[in-house]
Amino acid sequence: MDSRLEQPLTSSRHFTARAFLIGLALIILTNIWATYSEYYMQSSILGGGVVPMSIFMPLAILVMVVNVLLKAMAPRWALSASELIIVFIMCWAGNAAGWAAWFLALMSAPYYFATAENEWADYFHAYIPKWLVPANEGNAMGFFYEGLPSGESIPWAVWITPLCWWFTFIVAGLIASICLAAVFRRQWTERERLIFPLARVPVDMVTEANPRGLLPFIMANRLFWIGFSIPFIILCWNIVGFFHPTFPAFEFIYGKWLRLGRAFPHLYNRINFYVIGFGYLAPVDVLFSIWFFHILALVQIGIYNRLGVQVGPPSEWSNTWALVNLQGCGGYIFLGLWFLWVSRRHLRDVLAKAWDPSHPADDSQEFVSYRTAVVGFVVCLAYMLAFLYKAGMSMDIIAIYVVLAFLFTIVYAKVVAESGLVFFGWAFSPQQFAIFCTGSAVLSPMSMTATTVSWVRGLFGCCELTHMAKMADNVRTSKGKLAVAICVASIVGTIVSLWFAMHLAYRDGAYNTQHWTYIWGNRGSYQNLVGKLKTPVGPDWEKMSLVGIGGVFTGFLTFMRYRFTWWPLHPVGFTMATMWIIRISAVSIFIVWLFKSIFIRLGGLRLAKKAEPFFIGLLCGYTMAVAIGFVVDLIWFPMQGHRLYYP
Repeated sequence: MDSRLEQPLTSSRHFTARAFLIGLALIILTNIWATYSEYYMQSSILGGGVVPMSIFMPLAILVMVVNVLLKAMAPRWALSASELIIVFIMCWAGNAAGWAAWFLALMSAPYYFATAENEWADYFHAYIPKWLVPANEGNAMGFFYEGLPSGESIPWAVWITPLCWWFTFIVAGLIASICLAAVFRRQWTERERLIFPLARVPVDMVTEANPRGLLPFIMANRLFWIGFSIPFIILCWNIVGFFHPTFPAFEFIYGKWLRLGRAFPHLYNRINFYVIGFGYLAPVDVLFSIWFFHILALVQIGIYNRLGVQVGPPSEWSNTWALVNLQGCGGYIFLGLWFLWVSRRHLRDVLAKAWDPSHPADDSQEFVSYRTAVVGFVVCLAYMLAFLYKAGMSMDIIAIYVVLAFLFTIVYAKVVAESGLVFFGWAFSPQQFAIFCTGSAVLSPMSMTATTVSWVRGLFGCCELTHMAKMADNVRTSKGKLAVAICVASIVGTIVSLWFAMHLAYRDGAYNTQHWTYIWGNRGSYQNLVGKLKTPVGPDWEKMSLVGIGGVFTGFLTFMRYRFTWWPLHPVGFTMATMWIIRISAVSIFIVWLFKSIFIRLGGLRLAKKAEPFFIGLLCGYTMAVAIGFVVDLIWFPMQGHRLYYP
């Protein structure tokens, strides 16, 4: 484990008022900026990923530009390393641009896109509670997609009730996540000693060899600037091509699909420096397993296609991608149960401490005490269950959904803490998989409708919070005070992102953005709902067997990894082999695995460690060039921008 993550940053200033205020200001700025770039400018997509570029970029600018100038011209105004970490944590907590537009798109679609042909009104309008989704009174949803007439204002009256109710659900989810992070932090950081690679990058960037020096320690390394220059020059070269379409460009940063053979899926050939920079900090076995199992999955899907393999009766789960994804879901479920089993002694101590405060288990370094964490989690979870029940979900689907969401959340948080993957997720949402488990035939139309409406992606989770707690170990401040700051940051970010996304939609017309979220993503969810209501199906036990096979195989990989130190395959690679984010990142992951493997083979872990500044330089150079690309789009190409970066 990196020693810098184990030692407090040397600084006389830690949690200060100005760090808090700068954090709040940047939360407002970054959420507006990320939404504006993606949905109005048609420029880079900055809000996606575990560490979105919209929050990494401000840190890079603060460290490399603003703080350097302040140290040179007004040293007493320069931000300390601890203050920079606090600012970064708050920006991370306040990032909501990645899901706010999707939330509004899903809420606004049921009535606006309803037609006589798609029969939405006949099949599910009657089952939507009025407090859950805004009505189309006074053509409010029409204005959302087509733009307000001149002189009209946003019809807040139709939005205020559903937004307030959903806001309580989001806040309950936030508090539950903080409680969950408090429960598992000690197990993962002190007992299992996970390495938290994503938390290392910000700490490395702000760590000072000499508090009086202008540059942080890592930026005084020549390798950092060599790494910085490579993506910076490549992207700036491509930016010149914005003005001259015939100017030759480095196409590999955009990617293209490579055909592997008839009936075989295509391989996406793209070099993403953001993935490479963060990926270098991931363990070699994780990197190898991801690209290895991805290639294996492509071969499996190709063979299925060539042979015409059909498992169970025809359904939306019958395509070959879904069949392979079901195996990954089985692996996800196994890992969730395994992680809980490994943590059983710690969880027993947590419950004992919650029951008896005199128990010797130490909770002084957590966001909240174990008693508060257990009670808070139970209360917030109970509220969220009551919310979903009131929205129309039946208790059977709620029970399955809650168990799946809990397991998926634990896997997501721990795997990222162990592997350092900057992009992660799951093949199917807990809602989708819960419907698959029960079968749509046994669910009422009301329950099916509520499950669809509740498909709100990107809500704040345990993964980011455990990383924030790890970084907070470097700052001598109260974790409780930091938890309050995180709550404030998240609430402010949510409000700002929802307001600005709605402002843009009503000003210009959401449909006019031509963004997938507003054109098809939201409609697809409800069209899929109608398809299930028209042709309900029961549980598909043949396809369910694939889930079991995936779980058993993941168990085998886990056993081999724990039993034999030489075993090269990590179970995480199998569970995420066919996820979309892996499809477009596999080549970059292969490249970073190749480099790191060569370094380890030539000079061992010591040489691999010495190369880290080069890859952090790649991250910073790529990020700064993307910032320049946005400025160029803002000035010369409004609404006709260029996607230099996308997850």
